[in-house]
Amino acid sequence: MHFDNRVTWTKRLSVTTFSNPHIESKRSAGWLDGPTFDLSLVVAPLIVGLISVAVVSAQPNLFIPILLADLWLLGYHHVISTFTRFGDAEARREHRTLLLATPVVVVASVAAIGYGIGFWVISSIYLYWQAWHYARQSWGVHRVYQRKSETGLPDSWRTTAGFYAVLVWGLAVRSAQSPDLFLGVEIRTVPVPPVVATAIGVVALGFMGLHAFDVGKAWLRGGISSVHATYLATHQMIFFVGYVAVANINFGWLGINIWHNAQYIAFVWYFNHRRYSSNTDASHTVARLSRRRNPTLYLTACLLICWAAYYLLNSTIATVVAPIVVFQTINFTHYVWDSFLWKVRRKPMQQTLGLS
Repeated sequence: MHFDNRVTWTKRLSVTTFSNPHIESKRSAGWLDGPTFDLSLVVAPLIVGLISVAVVSAQPNLFIPILLADLWLLGYHHVISTFTRFGDAEARREHRTLLLATPVVVVASVAAIGYGIGFWVISSIYLYWQAWHYARQSWGVHRVYQRKSETGLPDSWRTTAGFYAVLVWGLAVRSAQSPDLFLGVEIRTVPVPPVVATAIGVVALGFMGLHAFDVGKAWLRGGISSVHATYLATHQMIFFVGYVAVANINFGWLGINIWHNAQYIAFVWYFNHRRYSSNTDASHTVARLSRRRNPTLYLTACLLICWAAYYLLNSTIATVVAPIVVFQTINFTHYVWDSFLWKVRRKPMQQTLGLS
C-alpha cells in the first residue's frame, strides 16, 4: 500500500512537473539571443577557463604562453571593448564627465600611490578589486537573465548571499595564503588566519547550498529558465576553482580571468548589436560592425585596435613611466567605467536589452 502511494506520488510529480508543457516552455525560454549566442556567453568561457587551469596545473611551463595568449587575444581586447560603448555622439555626450574625468583621477591616484608608497600597493589593490569586478560583472549578467525571463529568482538576501559567498570565501583563502608575489609582482594581502578562512568557507558553503536549493526548486517549478540556472552554476564553479580549489594563485586567476574576458567581449557585442540593430540612422563604424552579419569583422577590428594601442603603450609611455602605473591605470579606469555603464536598473539599459 505504501509502495503504491509512492508510485502514485512519483507519477503525479512527473506529470505535473517534468511533463508539464507550461513549465517546460518556461524552462526553455529566457534566451538573450538564442542558443548559439547564449552558449558562447555562458558555457564556452567556462570550458576554456577550466581547460586552461587544468593545462597549466599539469604543465606549469605553459603558464606564460597561455597567459600571453589570454592578454593579447582576450584581456586587452575586453578593455578596448569598453570604448565601443562610446561609439556614437549621443553616448559620448551622455557620459562625457565619466569619459574625460575618470582617467585623469585614476592616473593621478595610481601614480601617487605607486611612487609615493610603493608599487606593491597597486598590485595588492588589483588583487582584490579585480575579483570584485569579476563578481559584479557576473551579477549583472545574472540580473539580465533574471529580467529577461520575467520570473526567475526573487530578489532576496539568500540570492545575494549565495551568489557572493564564493567570492568572500575565495578572497579569504587567498589572503590566508599570504603570497609574496602575484603575476610576478610583489603584493601584500589582508591578514586572515587560516582558521578564519576555514570558518568563512563553512559559512559560505551553507549560503551556497541554500542558493543551489533555491535555484533547483525554482527550476523544477518553471520559475527560472534552464540557461539562467546554468549560468548561476557556472558562476559558482569558476569562482570556486579560481580562488579556492586551485592552490596556485596565478593558475587559479588565469582560469577566471579567461572566463571573465571572454564573457565580457561577448556581452558587449550583444549590447551594441541590440542598441544599433533597430536604429537605421546609426551609420558609424561601431554600429556597422555590431550587426549580426559582421561579428568576425567586429572581433577583428577590436583585436587590431587593442594590439596597436598596447604595442604603442609598451614601446612609448611604458618605457618612461613604470609599466604597472600605465596598465593598472587602464584596468582601474575600466573598472570605474563599468560600474556606471552596466547598471541593469537604468532604464536605457533595460530598453536596449529588451528587459522587463
